[in-house]
Amino acid sequence: MTDSTVAAIGDYPKARWWAAIGIIAAVVGAAASTVWFVSGLRGVDAALDELTVVEGAAPTTFIVSESVDWTVYVEPAERSLSGLRFELFDAQSSEALMLEPPANDVEYSAYGRSGRPISRARLEPGEYRLERSPTDAILAVGPDVGDRVQRMWLGAALIALPTVIGGGMVATVNLMRALRPAARSESSQAPPLPPPDPTKRRDG
Repeated sequence: MTDSTVAAIGDYPKARWWAAIGIIAAVVGAAASTVWFVSGLRGVDAALDELTVVEGAAPTTFIVSESVDWTVYVEPAERSLSGLRFELFDAQSSEALMLEPPANDVEYSAYGRSGRPISRARLEPGEYRLERSPTDAILAVGPDVGDRVQRMWLGAALIALPTVIGGGMVATVNLMRALRPAARSESSQAPPLPPPDPTKRRDG
């Protein structure tokens, strides 16, 4: 970059400052989006660790410590639901709970396991029992993994879109504004055309 270019850019300090602000916003937005995404991955891993796997012939009981929607999954995800029956009971009263369709259809696949949601229920603090038939079917019950996956992607996108794209646009527009006078300054330094030679006779 020549001295004239630097001087020309210096004529537009506001454009330079806005370009710098746009670049900083894009970098900070990308970093924040990455941090959110990594944090979301940890939340998904935590939800997978909280799943209670139901396998074997004996019914499986689990304890819920707070009011929350729990989701029932079938493992592996590609298993057919044909002939599968399952019920969720209050372990103390043996009362069957009403099951609802799952809130989403997000599947999980991690640590050699995979599953897809097949039902959900609103559970109050207490102990519950999940029974199913046939007993060779593997179910899992626990927090909604799909909800955490959706929040992870949505949050990262909501952070990245306005900051990275918006900041990049602000930086690009203002860099163009700052460099445009520099180009005009360099072109203005071209040598002037020589004056016409009076000794040459005009044709016609």
